[in-house]
Amino acid sequence: ARSVAEALVKNLRRVQERDRLLERATNDAMWDWDVVTNRLQWNEAVQAMFGYARDKLDPEIEWWRERVHPDDRRRIFNGREATLQTGGEFWADEYRFRRGDGTYAEVIDRGYVIRDNQGVPVRMLGSMVDITGHKQAEEARARSERKLDLLVKHTPLAVIMWNVDFQVVEWNPGAERI
Repeated sequence: ARSVAEALVKNLRRVQERDRLLERATNDAMWDWDVVTNRLQWNEAVQAMFGYARDKLDPEIEWWRERVHPDDRRRIFNGREATLQTGGEFWADEYRFRRGDGTYAEVIDRGYVIRDNQGVPVRMLGSMVDITGHKQAEEARARSERKLDLLVKHTPLAVIMWNVDFQVVEWNPGAERI
């Protein structure tokens, strides 16, 4: 019996170490929600990603709910609840999440639902990824493309674009005038 207990302890330590290494390998804010008790646990990444001190992380699900942007709440809560109530296994959405300094991060949040033998949701595990930088880069690229498009359309000079076979594929009004 002692060797069985030692093997179980050794296996548990190995699993715990694997979990710690996985958390370190990703920058995701990982969460574990006990649906029955409404308790929520976060990994350390939520502190670095969103600027919350460990003592400011409340284990109640309300802590998370209060930080979802007011304009996103209904959609997010309804989508997550629909996943839980309709037997879904996976939930994912994009929304704004309030940082410790009051600004909002754009996040992708994904969760996996664990159900009991009767199919009742008992737990949900997931992770949040901050995509604010990607969103800002997309917006900057789109603004740049709009500016270039306006410049090309309104310049009096001829602008003609060819493909690799030197066939004209696009031109501006200045080229049409000429």
